[in-house]
Amino acid sequence: MPQTLGILAPCVPFKGRGLLSPLYPRSRAGNQAFSLTEVAMAIAVAAFALVSLVSLIPSGLSTFRSSMDTSVSAQIFQRIMSDAYQTDFSELLVQKPVDGASFFYRLPKRYFDDQGNEVEVKAPEAPTSEERRRIVYEANIRGSRPGNLNADQRAGGNARLTTLPSTGARYAPRDLSILTVQVANNPEGRKIEDDAKNPGLWESSDGRGGKVLVFTYSGVVARNGYNIPSE
Repeated sequence: MPQTLGILAPCVPFKGRGLLSPLYPRSRAGNQAFSLTEVAMAIAVAAFALVSLVSLIPSGLSTFRSSMDTSVSAQIFQRIMSDAYQTDFSELLVQKPVDGASFFYRLPKRYFDDQGNEVEVKAPEAPTSEERRRIVYEANIRGSRPGNLNADQRAGGNARLTTLPSTGARYAPRDLSILTVQVANNPEGRKIEDDAKNPGLWESSDGRGGKVLVFTYSGVVARNGYNIPSE
């Protein structure tokens, strides 16, 4: 009586299932899939990691914008100071005095785009809508008037500015003008409040509370071609 192939070849590792491989059934573990619980847990872990990464995006963007504002503002300040160094000292002093503080003068506002390139405007105090579309930063520049050239030598060749309790007196340098440059990130053209305690300056702000972000820098411009007499 003929025998079946499965009985004649019990040691042959036939693949597949059925009558041809009765002695070598395939492992049950090889056919198992992920359970619904395992899939749900994997999705939960992935979602948690994704949410954590997404939550870092606003903070990263804020830090990036802040770094850009700081970099561009410093670049604008350097450009303004470079222009001041190349300007005749006497031309700086004929600028319009600050209201209520004749010791200070104010240079015309200057405007810049998002890369720090200057935007030329016809009327510095009132840019047109077309000009405003290109403006991102605006600069406010205040200068201090130097002391009188014929000042009393007992004051060290400087003009008396104001009396201070700690030192007794403070003097305005005769051959120097101190420039205070404020750079504001103000693409919307919002009104920036003046600083009540510092005539000619904007109110400083870190940009919080809906206020315009303002950076403040200072530099010194010296008079050239004049020798200071000794006491």
